[in-house]
Amino acid sequence: MDKYLIEKAKEAKKNRQKAMLATVIAAQGSAPRDKGAKMLILEEGKIFGTIGGGELEAEIIAQAVSLMKEAKTGASKYNFDLSNEEVAVKGGVCGGQVEVFLEPIIWGEGSD
Repeated sequence: MDKYLIEKAKEAKKNRQKAMLATVIAAQGSAPRDKGAKMLILEEGKIFGTIGGGELEAEIIAQAVSLMKEAKTGASKYNFDLSNEEVAVKGGVCGGQVEVFLEPIIWGEGSD
């Protein structure tokens, strides 16, 4: 995780906010961001960083917020096809596929 996201995660911990980290773990074809792109999502939907914007990012933010509200602690993997007609109607055609790993950040006792 880059320094900016680490600082934002530390702030979230200090403020006792739930947080999840979204990471692009695979990108094929024309994708909005490359493998390794990260985004920190707080429970109220505030984000830091980006995994590409548009419907892809909106879907991941919604999933993360939902999982945090349900107090889910497991990680999840999501696949997105950015070349289909439905995405085109919303203006998000890149033509590739993206896989995103979404994981909760667990604040343990005594962790910094």
